[in-house]
Amino acid sequence: MDYEAILKDIKPTIDEKQHIDDVSSRIMNFLQNACDSRNIDANVNLVGSVAKNTALKGKSDIDIFIAFPLDTEKQYLKDKGLELAHLCCSEFDSNPEHHFASHPYV
Repeated sequence: MDYEAILKDIKPTIDEKQHIDDVSSRIMNFLQNACDSRNIDANVNLVGSVAKNTALKGKSDIDIFIAFPLDTEKQYLKDKGLELAHLCCSEFDSNPEHHFASHPYV
């Protein structure tokens, strides 16, 4: 089996990887600056396939978590998390879609 050919088919190109990294960095910097300027005690983290370098060519999604201290009230976390997500969507000219698991995500 030609594993190099398989990897070439599924692994993002260098240009695609650079674009994903640039977009991720811009979003994360925006969110962390928004937290800091609003005195929101939270840290922005890149997670998922992009962070693990396992994203697939043409199918990369950028998963960014806003981590609050463990003792943060659940309602505050939801309110501030959604506020920050909406600020980010506005900044990057995108339309938010709400989904919910044990926490909201946009």
